[in-house]
Amino acid sequence: MGDLANAPINEAVSLLDSLAPERLIELRAEHPELAVQLRVGVDCGQEDEVSPSLTRERARVLLAALNEAAVRAQRALENAAKRVARIRRKRLFSQVAVLIGSSSLLGAVALDQKVASVVSAVLTLLAALGDLLAQHEEGLLTPGQGTVQEIFQRLGEGRYAAHRMASELELSIRLEQSDDDLAKTIERGNALCADLNSWLIQLIDAQGAGASNGSSSVASDTRAVTVAAAP
Repeated sequence: MGDLANAPINEAVSLLDSLAPERLIELRAEHPELAVQLRVGVDCGQEDEVSPSLTRERARVLLAALNEAAVRAQRALENAAKRVARIRRKRLFSQVAVLIGSSSLLGAVALDQKVASVVSAVLTLLAALGDLLAQHEEGLLTPGQGTVQEIFQRLGEGRYAAHRMASELELSIRLEQSDDDLAKTIERGNALCADLNSWLIQLIDAQGAGASNGSSSVASDTRAVTVAAAP
């Protein structure tokens, strides 16, 4: 595990750089003593060699990253739910168009046979187009990541894991745990950030919840939690 006094936060920094680069800039201004640790791409060995422990400062940076991940995962879930609703509406339209376009139904309303054929062809085309659009949007929603249900499950798991780890870390800061105990929590939180870096960012981007969509409000939320956690 290495020196616990210098538990790394490199994965948390990478997560912040992907989800909220503006917040990372703010943290650099707030914690100039963490100049080395807050550089993107610094590995664990580099941190240990040139930086003092600053355990509680590291913990607050990690807390900001975890809160950011939880909030963005929640937003991605909400966006995904809206897109699923749109997909279902398009599929419903397609099914209705197919039903109305059936020659038997058109005959039942006593349309001219020639007119009925034209109307049926148009409605069939619209139904196919609606279904094609629904499939396209579903593909954007789940870009090689599994079914819609699996996407919802993974986003929910990511949100829960980040929120739970952030709550544990915040409690550790409030209780003023020893540096060694706090460093163990930081190490586990950084490992979680490594896992989230491997898949959560791609899912969040796929739901249209990138940094451009209100990142300032998310930064305010995480900043408030970080300030509240200060001893």
